[in-house]
Amino acid sequence: MTEREQLKQSYLESLMGKALPRIYDIGGFTPNGCGPMIKGGGWLARWIAWIVPDHFWGMGIPEYALEAIGDWHDFLYWWGGTARARRVADAYLYYLILESSKGHSRLTQCRLKKIARVYFSAVRLAGGLFFNYRRGTTHER
Repeated sequence: MTEREQLKQSYLESLMGKALPRIYDIGGFTPNGCGPMIKGGGWLARWIAWIVPDHFWGMGIPEYALEAIGDWHDFLYWWGGTARARRVADAYLYYLILESSKGHSRLTQCRLKKIARVYFSAVRLAGGLFFNYRRGTTHER
């Protein structure tokens, strides 16, 4: 694990208050970074990439924060499962962005709450295209 990956892993563990699997050491997992993953790049993917922010600039949040949160969400999507597992992954994304605002000004908390809503809406709308539904499961469960 690189120094930056260790930093991101520590950040995630501090947000959740517990030890997590060392996601950067798991073979086959490669996070795609912040923001939406555009595979094929249809009009919907391009629109979401335009509307979803990929930074927390000007809010006093470390630059690796959103990247770490996105990596955790990517890991949960890569791990996959049922539609319920996807809902849990999307809820974690929302929750972790809100958690990152704790200890900051009310203005920053308000801005991050809006960003969390945008991200949550985007992954609920288009995330199913990228979720690893396990064999024998469907998007309907």
